[in-house]
Amino acid sequence: MPQLASHLFYGDRFNIDVDAISTVSYSGYRSNMPKAISGITPSSLIAVYRGKFIEVGPRARLKIYRGFSDSSLYGIQCARINEIEIVMERVLELLCEVYTNEPFKSTVVLRRGRGVGVYEAPRGTLVHRVEINDEGRVMKYRIVVPTMFNIPVIEDAGRRTPLAHVHVVPRIFDPCIPCATHFVRVID
Repeated sequence: MPQLASHLFYGDRFNIDVDAISTVSYSGYRSNMPKAISGITPSSLIAVYRGKFIEVGPRARLKIYRGFSDSSLYGIQCARINEIEIVMERVLELLCEVYTNEPFKSTVVLRRGRGVGVYEAPRGTLVHRVEINDEGRVMKYRIVVPTMFNIPVIEDAGRRTPLAHVHVVPRIFDPCIPCATHFVRVID
């Protein structure tokens, strides 16, 4: 599965093509997906990069920026633990650069325009797009969260996992969705 990350720590919108990210209805994208399960039509939005499913998150970041190579489900956990160690080292470096005696000033000026922010959140690449009108009011705000990228990856991993253990797959990729994820055995 292709992977995407914009930076090892912070996020950098210039390291990825943000215009190549699009969102589509998952039920419309997967032609073999059941139209309804228990009377409910799936309506999740997924994000694709250049029209392809991709994985985001700790394994993607470490593969792209550190040469990590474990492609197993266990590898995601190893990458997450490895990443925690790398981040803690970076935090200690940054703390040495903080001068608490310096004055603090933060000014936000909103004016007409459009902006894009990319951040490498613990779950993966997070993209914010905003449009502001002449009065400085937000007219449009769109967020593409890591879960939207990883839903198809989670499904593919679940298909390769024994049914007795498949409930663990979403938790490994994305701790934010297990409460809303339920697996159903579809009998042909």
